[in-house]
Amino acid sequence: VPIGIDLNVPRRSEPKKTGSIVELAYIGTIARAKGFEVLEEVFSDKELLKREFRLHIYGTITEPSLKDRVMKLVDISNGRIIYEGQYRKEELPEILAEIDLGIIPSYIESYSIAVREFLYLGIPVIASNTYGIPDIVKDGYNGFIFNVGDTQDLKKKLLMILDDKELLDTLKKGAISTHIPTPAEEAEMLDKIYKKILNLDSSVQYIDNFREEYKKISVDERLPLNQSSIASIIIVTYNSSSTIEGCLNSIIQNTSKIPYEIIIIDNNSRDNTVAICREVLSRSSVPYKVIENKENTGYTAGANQGVRASSGEYIVFMNPDVFVFKDWLTEMLKYFQIKDVGAVGPVSDYVAGLQKFQFYLESDNIKDLETLSKELLNKNNGRGVETKLLIGFCLLTKKDVLEKVGLFDENLFLGNDDLDFSWRLRANGYKLIIATDVFVHHKGQVSFKSEPSKKTELLVQESTNYLYRKLREYYKGNPPDPLELWGITWFKPYTSLTSIVILTLNNLEYTKQCIESIRKYTPEPYEIIVVDNGSKDGTIEYLESQPDIRLIKNPTNLGFAMGNNIGIK
Repeated sequence: VPIGIDLNVPRRSEPKKTGSIVELAYIGTIARAKGFEVLEEVFSDKELLKREFRLHIYGTITEPSLKDRVMKLVDISNGRIIYEGQYRKEELPEILAEIDLGIIPSYIESYSIAVREFLYLGIPVIASNTYGIPDIVKDGYNGFIFNVGDTQDLKKKLLMILDDKELLDTLKKGAISTHIPTPAEEAEMLDKIYKKILNLDSSVQYIDNFREEYKKISVDERLPLNQSSIASIIIVTYNSSSTIEGCLNSIIQNTSKIPYEIIIIDNNSRDNTVAICREVLSRSSVPYKVIENKENTGYTAGANQGVRASSGEYIVFMNPDVFVFKDWLTEMLKYFQIKDVGAVGPVSDYVAGLQKFQFYLESDNIKDLETLSKELLNKNNGRGVETKLLIGFCLLTKKDVLEKVGLFDENLFLGNDDLDFSWRLRANGYKLIIATDVFVHHKGQVSFKSEPSKKTELLVQESTNYLYRKLREYYKGNPPDPLELWGITWFKPYTSLTSIVILTLNNLEYTKQCIESIRKYTPEPYEIIVVDNGSKDGTIEYLESQPDIRLIKNPTNLGFAMGNNIGIK
């Protein structure tokens, strides 16, 4: 873990002049892991001991067996090696004031404070290439790197410096010019890394750009909002019995001022989701439809089915584990008074990107979700943030927008539908708005958890790979990166292509089964190349009818090896 260096002394502006005797130093614990045996072998070398230098060894001897070996090294050096004993950190600037070159021969380091202390004080370093050392020591600039445990490599580079004091002076200039991060700078760097891992890096920067006015897309640009319009709330369910009742009740209790309908599309749930929906909705006065599919058609197909069954001018796509609060819908609808708005989304507590409510409310003392919803409305009323991506857990759009950009792409069976839809909206000139004054609670991935994780991971990866292929086609092989498209870093398609070479000879049925299994169970990008060695049973005709197969037809059987080689070429 990078922890930074703070020696509380100013750094040198000019390098120390090198005298007739080159002063070397080893600082740190004296132990095998720190490379003492490497140091011992190199500084026992008779050729090296002919050079004019002094090696000062500072540190605690942690292994009793090493004490005698340190003393022996001192004895055979004819005064060139001095064991200085223990030291305190605050003594370092004084200890190293006359040192010309540091030696760090460690087998294992994590950050290597000693290397950075040398460089901070303007002292170049010869160090092993373990872990964090090559991050800061650059060969020929502020020191030299040698291979871990390689005594001959260390000796070679030591002799090079001892025999060329001009080289040493150049390295000193590099050491002085090397930026050594302080603890505060390293903390800031770690903060950026963690934010990137959590997909907050681009979001935080983007929000900061608008912090003063939230890119205040206020509802002052008035366009008429038809109060007689009907909103259709479409909920695609699959094994959603644990949350759907609360979801529906929250809608019924908190939606007013605009007529609406609820449309349930159930994708063949195995639990009692449908029964719960019918029971809750039948007790209300809200118009509703419950459509039961005989198989799981996927989220996008279900959502499109809901659109086709809807009668509303406005369409809300809502997950069955979302819980809304007072006037959520009318507060979101007001953003359609702004020209060219294609979709609006709320903030939430289980969401990626810019829709995290924490960006828009500084207080962390909210005791319950309803109070949180009120606080956000009071603080941010009428404030929207334009975004590149709206997550699909609760997404409001208009039917005429869908007619222009198209419904959801049903090839995206599970996941990435919101990335694709957001991209198509913006490509068609529409704005995506986050209503920072509307909070909904999202439990998150309830339907996902009703299936084995490996299955859902596979389905999501298939959708990811499909969307990537779609982007490649649209952008002619060179799509923008996810940060440019959506402001995210977590879109991870498989981008390398695997060529699957199949040899065929009169096995039509097995060939069909083989190819169908590849299509079904291979989410990674691939191509199928079939080399046929003269089939006469209809195999060639079948393969010629398959648009995703590259067929090579050999007039006669050229054999297994040659056939495969042709496919590879």
